[in-house]
Amino acid sequence: MVKDFNRGQDIGVGRRKIVLGGLNAPVLSANRLVDIQDVGRNIEFEENLAKVRNEMNTRPKYREMPLDRGWSGRRSHGRTAGVPEDETGNEIEGFTSTVLMLRPRLSMDGKLGRVKRMHGLVVTGNGNGLAGFSTAIGKDGRAVVTRARNRAAQVLVRVPRWENHTVMHDFFSRYYYTTVFVQRKPRGYGIRAHRVIQAICRAFGITDLFAKVEGSIDKINLTKAFFLGLMNQREYDDMAEEKQLHLVDLREENFNFPVVLASPKSRVRSDFEIKDSTENLDFLYYIYDGKIKTVRSKFKNPHEDGPTWYRHLDKLDYGKNREKTKLMLAAKYGNTRVSDVFPYFKTNASSFFKED
Repeated sequence: MVKDFNRGQDIGVGRRKIVLGGLNAPVLSANRLVDIQDVGRNIEFEENLAKVRNEMNTRPKYREMPLDRGWSGRRSHGRTAGVPEDETGNEIEGFTSTVLMLRPRLSMDGKLGRVKRMHGLVVTGNGNGLAGFSTAIGKDGRAVVTRARNRAAQVLVRVPRWENHTVMHDFFSRYYYTTVFVQRKPRGYGIRAHRVIQAICRAFGITDLFAKVEGSIDKINLTKAFFLGLMNQREYDDMAEEKQLHLVDLREENFNFPVVLASPKSRVRSDFEIKDSTENLDFLYYIYDGKIKTVRSKFKNPHEDGPTWYRHLDKLDYGKNREKTKLMLAAKYGNTRVSDVFPYFKTNASSFFKED
């Protein structure tokens, strides 16, 4: 009910002050029955009634934050499960939980017949390389989430992170029919992966990562496959010692400047030994254990072979890189000089309008 008009009203009290024996006054007074009497208008009643009804209009409405709404509709998937508790009932500070799955599970019982239970999967972590997951089964969904959340806090796993923002290296992981290929990415890339993997990355504190899932996308198998991949990450020293070669990091954000991550302790193979060997020294082939992920074919424009395609290319070439060239000239010669060279060229770049 939006408004309850019964609030503020009592039996025997109204807009007129009326004496009713046995209701708002004694039945007998001086051994005589009390008659019904109209005393006058009740002003306080109208003021109190208006005050109560105005308070009902200003009642705050419940509004759920967009980040707490979960993945789809009113379901529990993706919602926050609260802070986990230890065996004594005290909250574990710094940890947050997320519901990855909560679905009904039907089973046949010899006496009760078809019995419905809830099956839940929850992941919890502190966002600093420490997280865990657990499942629970029960009749009540809220109790299942609470039980799985507290169990997850008891089976935590610490995972190494590269510069506290991504994985140590690319890896391949498989659990039954679920296959996950993970790539390390630079800062600012974000997490581009399945939403279950995104929730797990937030629990670990991983902010930049790309992951591709092949095969089954069952949430339990996907969670186990990703956890196994994170736990089985190889140390740099072990990889260098196994291949007897230097492990060098080349990244585009560092302009492919070589950085030696690890070197073998015993010896380093020479160029002649490497040429004579038949092993594949491709790092992706080595780190993926010889597995190759499927790559989608590039989209081909249906008008690419038509006569209008070359007109389209001419229009693109006319304005290609003009914005970039103008910004470079503005940084080198100043805004006034560039305006003289390009008097009719317009730009929306905020850096161009800054004063010299």
